[in-house]
Amino acid sequence: MRCFVLAGVVPHATWSTALASVLLVALSGTASGQVPTDPLSQMEVAFKGDFTRAQIKSRLDRALQLYRLPITAENYSRAGSTLVALRKEIGPQEMDILDYMIRSHVPGVRITFPEAAGIAAAALARPGQDRSAGDDSAESVSSTPGTPGGLARAAAR
Repeated sequence: MRCFVLAGVVPHATWSTALASVLLVALSGTASGQVPTDPLSQMEVAFKGDFTRAQIKSRLDRALQLYRLPITAENYSRAGSTLVALRKEIGPQEMDILDYMIRSHVPGVRITFPEAAGIAAAALARPGQDRSAGDDSAESVSSTPGTPGGLARAAAR
């Protein structure tokens, strides 16, 4: 899938640079023009939607824990860059991708954060489905912890 390649080919040294570039474009019309320096504040500006830093941190912390990544500034930056890149490439908003990743996590299934984000973005971008109304099909994500969900089914394909 394109989304896995996208999330995996950007060298680690360029994750922050990529997110900073997105922010420079986003902030070019602001009064101050100041680019936030910490990854969570950068995400608050770069992510689509009206989310606070605390909301982003809460969901991102949960996703990082579920996908076995330590909560560090570097991992925040990498995760934010991955989510922004997926939104630009595939379409779903960053927080929707995080929500899908959290809801569909299956304990014991070994999948990386970028893989889970790519699967989530692809699942959310499926044509012909109204995301605002939810998805009641057999492919929908299980919200019951410990039961096979969308990521497990998608990873098995």
